[in-house]
Amino acid sequence: GFMSTIFGETLLAKEVKCVGKGDDGCGWVIKPKKDWENELDADEVLEFYNETPIVMELEYTYDQLLDQKNVVTRLSNFHNKLTEEIINGSDLQTIADIVFNMVNIPMIIEDSLLRTITYSGLSEETFLELKAEMEDYLQQSRINHKQLLPISKKIIKTANHERLITPILLQKDIIGYCTFVYEDKKDHHEEDYLFLDRFANAASLILLNEKTKFESFERMKGNFLEQILESRLPVSDIVNRGKYTGINLEQNYYITVMEYKNKKTTIADEFLLQEQIFETTFRYFNDRKTNLLVGHRDGHIVLMITNESLKHTSIHEVIKDYHEYMIKKYPYGNFKFGISHLGTDIHQAPKCYEEASIALRLAGSKKIVPFDSLGIVGVLINSKNISLNRRK
Repeated sequence: GFMSTIFGETLLAKEVKCVGKGDDGCGWVIKPKKDWENELDADEVLEFYNETPIVMELEYTYDQLLDQKNVVTRLSNFHNKLTEEIINGSDLQTIADIVFNMVNIPMIIEDSLLRTITYSGLSEETFLELKAEMEDYLQQSRINHKQLLPISKKIIKTANHERLITPILLQKDIIGYCTFVYEDKKDHHEEDYLFLDRFANAASLILLNEKTKFESFERMKGNFLEQILESRLPVSDIVNRGKYTGINLEQNYYITVMEYKNKKTTIADEFLLQEQIFETTFRYFNDRKTNLLVGHRDGHIVLMITNESLKHTSIHEVIKDYHEYMIKKYPYGNFKFGISHLGTDIHQAPKCYEEASIALRLAGSKKIVPFDSLGIVGVLINSKNISLNRRK
């Protein structure tokens, strides 16, 4: 180091003799670095001088640890904030806005079919442009949503933006996706996924809470339908409770009874399967903004649909569409439907249920059978119902 300073260039010394190994003295060969590069063993010699000093390595390690500490601190604060908001009952839009303010990355939340639930950090115009671009990307790549959707994280690159996507898991099922959007295609950091993963967990808890509330309300409506069919309530109470559920039971209505059979289902799985069909049913009609009462009775699914909910569509068309959906959802299933005549008074609901049950029993090879199509046969099959015979 002294000689390099004196000569104004890097000089390197190689010890060629050493008393320690038995030589009569110590000796060194000192040359400028450029002269050493011409030696045969130059690479071996110069390698020692190119090593990073321990002090620089320690400084680099310290900087890395400091960065990691800052990430862990931010992640902890992020997690605590999300937990606090969930405890306070914040909805998904509020959580999304909070996340955007904390990480400053635009985001989109979609369901399992890539339908938008909410977004934050994007103007409506920008969001629609990105959505259209994503749809074009999927179409051009001939990718459907099932091929696109990741089990863990996934990066999607389109023409003008990138997406970091992770699934929202609920009871081991993928129910949606959280996405960070990078409009200027800047490099995203590894810690971005850590924040996105925490956000997906928070979204899962919020959606679980919404799912629980929704299913509890629907099951309450199913119990209400059971009370109607058993004539346990006076008409005035039925109408008032109907208003609470958002259904005007002073309207004319139909009752449909659905039978479901699956040869590949064991007895042990039958109850679980029936619960799945029950949940699928009220979610199907909820997605289509059709308010109705759905319940279990005698091993069948029972639907009460008012004229108001039909929205100028025939009951046969509504049940036909529902049947096609259920076949796609449960391809090994055998569904049959019996439909009552049009009920004009809520106290006729038990009789309408009986009519729908008769139509179902006489379905044969048909999948959808209205009671009105049975003629006198429908009456005779239930000869004990004297009042029904008289009406016919």
